[in-house]
Amino acid sequence: ASGGRRRSEVAEATVNHLTRLPEGGYTYRLDHGKTLQSGPVVGSSPDKPILGEAATALQDWLDVAEITDGPLFRRVWPR
Repeated sequence: ASGGRRRSEVAEATVNHLTRLPEGGYTYRLDHGKTLQSGPVVGSSPDKPILGEAATALQDWLDVAEITDGPLFRRVWPR
C-alpha cells in the first residue's frame, strides 16, 4: 500500500487520531476513507505509519503552528 492519502483524508485529519511512537515517528488512525467506507476491516490495521522525513516535517509543522488539538492542517495567520 502506498503512503499517499486522498485530499479528503488529509483535510479531515485531527490530532486525536495521531499517536507518537516511542522509537520516533507517528501512527495515524484512518478509520474512514474511500477504501474503508464501512470502517476498518478485520485483519488490517487502520493505523498508518508516519516515519522518517515525513514524521520530522509533521513534528516541525505541529511545533511551528502550535497545534495541540483539532485539525492537523489549517490556516496559520502571522502574528
